[in-house]
Amino acid sequence: MKHSAAIHDRPSSALLLAGLLTGPFFSMLSIGIVNVALPSLAVLFGEDVDTVQWVSLGYLMTIPLLIPLMGIAGGRFGHDTVHNIGLMLFAAASLMIVFSPGLAWMTVFRILQGVGASMFQANNMTLISLAFPPDKRGRVLGMLSGSVGLGSLLGPSVGGVLIEWFSWQAMFFMQVPFLALAAGIAQRYIRVGRPGQAAKVDVFGAILFSALVGVVMLIASFIRRWGWGTAGMILLYAGAAALLAINWSWSRRREKPYLDPRLLTISALRTGLLVSLLSFAAALAVQVSASFHLQTLLGLNPTTAGLLMSAYPLLLAVSGPVCGSLSDRYGSEKVIIAGLATMGTASFLMLAVGSGSGAAIATALLGLLGFGMGMVTSPNYRMVMNHAPADLTGTVGSMAALGRTIGMAVGTTAGFLLMNIWIPSEWGDVTGILTNGTREMERLALTGFNTTYMVMGLICMLLSLSVWLSVKDRGR
Repeated sequence: MKHSAAIHDRPSSALLLAGLLTGPFFSMLSIGIVNVALPSLAVLFGEDVDTVQWVSLGYLMTIPLLIPLMGIAGGRFGHDTVHNIGLMLFAAASLMIVFSPGLAWMTVFRILQGVGASMFQANNMTLISLAFPPDKRGRVLGMLSGSVGLGSLLGPSVGGVLIEWFSWQAMFFMQVPFLALAAGIAQRYIRVGRPGQAAKVDVFGAILFSALVGVVMLIASFIRRWGWGTAGMILLYAGAAALLAINWSWSRRREKPYLDPRLLTISALRTGLLVSLLSFAAALAVQVSASFHLQTLLGLNPTTAGLLMSAYPLLLAVSGPVCGSLSDRYGSEKVIIAGLATMGTASFLMLAVGSGSGAAIATALLGLLGFGMGMVTSPNYRMVMNHAPADLTGTVGSMAALGRTIGMAVGTTAGFLLMNIWIPSEWGDVTGILTNGTREMERLALTGFNTTYMVMGLICMLLSLSVWLSVKDRGR
């Protein structure tokens, strides 16, 4: 496969970046906008929350399901082509939602948005690695993580204002002009990653892997509602195990499989993809628990709790570009090790928040967690893309994005499970504290919150050690 040369002139580079960063920003912004509006949508459409949540869940499940296929499509038809079509589709779906006649159609169009998001998420890191030289990639990837953090930061507040003062249609219509402009810029300036001769790709292998991802996402979505050992969950476990075996068998029999064995033989790739998955899982689990911790045991209202929790994405947005530049200068691994240790420290220190006070402490520690995450994300993307074989950059880029998305879903589920793990099922969950909570329930809830913080802190510290051992092993 042939690719066009990297872009060096500043005007073209700036506009190329604008096209690349707009999609991730609005992708994360829309998640926050919709999540904060779910209770209002339930009232407006006369549906229960379990039904309305599919407006969010349908979008979140579509992206990881299609990322493997969109990475392959990028390698076959051009990473720029697939990315740009995805941005246009995301914009078009946003406009379609505005004219939705009901909740069902809104959910369908949100899934269509997810299709578009999977197209640009699967290819943007590959495009960055093709358009910018190695000594600039860390800074640019830091800007990518910064745009994700900024979208996460603004989503809940923007959604709250729009749903309260305007209408639910305004939440989606306000995105359309910006997305349309970005799509035009992308079509004009993102002209890298075009294939010369189309390479033979393992489409069936990608479909098999997507099916495996889909079952894993179903497990993450329903395990809290169905319970660990129900018949439905056992069927999903069996399906995941069967698909894992089929994927392994298929990959061993193919000359050039989608899940190339070389991905497992390169230490930096193994470690980087694991970090992408588990760091996002740890960060999301701590945030979910902290949100309930602040509102149940510390008695904060949702608006105040949301404002304090914005310390995480704010510091993530600030530290991402800075630490990306540091990784260009000093190497990715050192920054990743320090970032994971910072995340682990912040998680362990959350044990000091307690049950009667500590809002200021929680805010500072969530900011520290976000700063550590910024130290991890862009240097880790840089490490992964720099060690990817030339013919597998598309696959590796899509796998890194996939790890991030699955990690967010798994972390959210883990947070809900762990913070309620000590509360008897007949008592409900930690939200019972807000209505008829007893001192014993508060004690068990605090134990659950602290369990989450300890487990996720330990995961971060073990990941930091894993990266250090990987570096030491490669240095032999």
